Amino acid sequence: KSLASIGGFAVGSEAMEVLRYGSRPYIFTASPSPSCIATVRSSLRTIATQPELRQKLMDNANHLYDGLQKLGYELSSHISPVVPVIIGSKEDGLRIWRELISLGVYVNLILPPAAPAGITLLRCSVNAAHSREQIDAIIQAFATLKQ
Repeated sequence: KSLASIGGFAVGSEAMEVLRYGSRPYIFTASPSPSCIATVRSSLRTIATQPELRQKLMDNANHLYDGLQKLGYELSSHISPVVPVIIGSKEDGLRIWRELISLGVYVNLILPPAAPAGITLLRCSVNAAHSREQIDAIIQAFATLKQ
């Protein structure tokens, strides 16, 4: 899923046979299309040949995480390219999500029951192509909502 494609795949040994015959979701799926496989292969080549992109990705994730944390937002305990902002209620989550959109920032809104433990999440996703200025704009939008 993280390789600019659709869906996901699993690789394993003979133990995978158990999953193949016992997993209802697997039974009703199709193999990845050739274009998806080509996309994943290209992404893996890029990861292998341009390690600086991974560093830029994690720099962006750290910058966003640190900025939101300094503003007092509740975040997950680990830093990744997806920074979930934990919101107490569905109503607050919807309000903040709409306000962020009005400020020009789109994040994914995750509502119960899809969110764990009945909480609401605003999932902020960054990538290596984001500039420092773009990350700062996201942080500023969240700061505006704290005022």
